[in-house]
Amino acid sequence: MLEKLIAIGEGDAATASATQISGLEQMMANISLSEKHVANDLRVMRSLSFEARTVRHGAIPEAYKQTFQWAFHGLSASSAPQEMEAADLEKSGLFDWLKNDGGIFWVSGKPGSGKSTFMKFVAGHPLTHEALSRWGGPRPVFIASHYFWISGTTMQKSQEGLLQSLLYDIFSRCPDLIQVAFPARWGG
Repeated sequence: MLEKLIAIGEGDAATASATQISGLEQMMANISLSEKHVANDLRVMRSLSFEARTVRHGAIPEAYKQTFQWAFHGLSASSAPQEMEAADLEKSGLFDWLKNDGGIFWVSGKPGSGKSTFMKFVAGHPLTHEALSRWGGPRPVFIASHYFWISGTTMQKSQEGLLQSLLYDIFSRCPDLIQVAFPARWGG
């Protein structure tokens, strides 16, 4: 088709060199391949998403301004200072865990005690990203989350929902991983 357009055109298009034509053909092939890659990425992303995927996150209330500041200080909530001191921050158990390798930081409590509110606070806090960036070094870091909800849909309270939510978050920030993680699914 490109050859027909060039033959029909006048002026510069009719006198285009074989090198220019070859370059245009290569660009069009790359565009076509890129469209196919985007379509494959979208197909995988759609398969991971589910209707209520973000509903629970939106339903979790924002923490009161100073409620969880202690998490980055290693201090009690009532004695947490307004300004975060660097020395206090380095002593924080949570901050230390985020920036270093090691184990599980377990958060437990009774239903309705604020575990999800706390985790939403931690996941969205700039110091969390700072600590994880120290841990990751030159590698990019991003936070993926899923909030179980016992009153929610099957996917909101299942391991399948957890896995799909986490993969969706990861792939939305790093789409190059889709083809690596799902080569068969991605290709067809």
